[in-house]
Amino acid sequence: MFSKWFSIRTALFAMFIVAVGLYFVPTLYRRMKFAVQYNFLENNNWKRVQGISEGYEFNAPNGQMLAVYTTEREYNDETDLFEPTSFTPDPTRFFVFPPGKWVNTVDEVLESWDYYD
Repeated sequence: MFSKWFSIRTALFAMFIVAVGLYFVPTLYRRMKFAVQYNFLENNNWKRVQGISEGYEFNAPNGQMLAVYTTEREYNDETDLFEPTSFTPDPTRFFVFPPGKWVNTVDEVLESWDYYD
């Protein structure tokens, strides 16, 4: 039925290799794609002081502005971003724009940006 060159063990090993690749390759690809931004976000020491909004903005190769902040941002007349007058920086999370949501890790920031680049 099966040849001696192929066994269930071989199929399971091949599936394992594919699963490991599908788990790690997208994250590594995003880290290479956004290498400068990843290094900045990973090595930057965000102060997160009350009343101070910190952030990082850049234009992607397609012209889309991508940004990450320590406080929530909103649209003003659908053209400009502004920060609310009373804001408190989140001590552990990042506000990613676009899509305008909170994330917990730098890798989630890169994953959010990947959809808009």
